[in-house]
Amino acid sequence: MQRDDASMALFLHADMNSAGSGCLAPEDADGDPARDAEGGVLGGRRVVQCDEVANVSASFNDRYKDQPPCEKRVLKLALTDGPNRLVAYEYRPIEALAVSMPAGTKLALTRAGVDKNGALRLGPENVAVLGGGVAHLEEARRRVVDRWKMPNRPTPGSFPENRGAELRVAAWGRDVAGGQSAAGTGTTDESRR
Repeated sequence: MQRDDASMALFLHADMNSAGSGCLAPEDADGDPARDAEGGVLGGRRVVQCDEVANVSASFNDRYKDQPPCEKRVLKLALTDGPNRLVAYEYRPIEALAVSMPAGTKLALTRAGVDKNGALRLGPENVAVLGGGVAHLEEARRRVVDRWKMPNRPTPGSFPENRGAELRVAAWGRDVAGGQSAAGTGTTDESRR
């Protein structure tokens, strides 16, 4: 039993960006989300890693502040299984999810809905938080949140479209060319893969 617990602890703190073998892709959905107006369902039970969470229903300044689960809150999650990246939205309040949950937290998805754009629709019936976290991802998340809290006005010599680059530099110490975050902050470091 101790061996199982130790294996689970190692898994919960492993970075699936480099260790995951892949268990999800939009084409895995039952039905064709690209053609079906209702979308499809990502069948089975799959374990993924949540790299980033933002409250997209909140104002710019409040995106990274925790808000209790309610009908007005909509969390946007950047998920990965290693080789694949997907976006998920909280469609109904999920008490176990929070903006402040550690980057790298593992989630178990069961029959999650897939909308016509390939994003997952999450509700309390199809997501379970397993826990964990990845230290270097959490450190990067904290740097981004600290940068996000600064006034939203351009710095001398920067342009509004460089906001993503500023956040990537805050997270990783350099701008990762082409890095695009599924949750929309632009903090994903593609070189970690």
